Amino acid sequence: MNSVQQHDRFTLPHLQKSKMNYRAWRHRCWLIPYMKTEQVLDELNKSKKWAELHVADNCCFHYRGSLLLALLDGAANGEDSLICQSEAYLMWKEELRWNETLIRRYQGRESLWNHRRFLSQWWVQHLLSCEETSPSNESQADLFLSQEIHLLSDCLAAPGDEFGETHVQAELAALYILWISKQDAAVKGKVEERLKSVGSLKEVLARACPEKSRLWTHLLYC
Repeated sequence: MNSVQQHDRFTLPHLQKSKMNYRAWRHRCWLIPYMKTEQVLDELNKSKKWAELHVADNCCFHYRGSLLLALLDGAANGEDSLICQSEAYLMWKEELRWNETLIRRYQGRESLWNHRRFLSQWWVQHLLSCEETSPSNESQADLFLSQEIHLLSDCLAAPGDEFGETHVQAELAALYILWISKQDAAVKGKVEERLKSVGSLKEVLARACPEKSRLWTHLLYC
């Protein structure tokens, strides 16, 4: 048994006894640079099952993000032939798809939207970079942003429930779109153009989270 496996066995009981155990997850993040590619892939698979059962656990999603970045770094530096850059990109895309599935299944979970912010930030920049080096008639960045607006539209249109989870979901979706629009001037223009189907960004925010208008008004125009 190697040292990574020993540490894995050490932290697992703590995670099972205490959910959202920051120290245990932080220790697992510390181990990532010492993992081989096979171990990183195995950890992604194992933590996926955990995350599906603990969707409110930010620590687990942060851990998955660190694993994905490790795969990208290894592929970019040519450190391991088991996974190339294109395969790493496909895994990132699959993580976005899986994350959306969880968002639609579990309403109003902030941890899921936080993970989506992390994933989208890198993914949009990657798509824009690809367009600069290899121009195409069909913009993949435009397509992705259109999909995000569609997700927002579905969240806004969801019927209310007695627990208020759909309201929280709409609020998180609107704030997510506000956040993504602030990443890049080009992205902001693309977002505003595609928002026409549901209204301006200001109208969407006023509809989804009027009680936080002082916060988003400042962010909207800064």
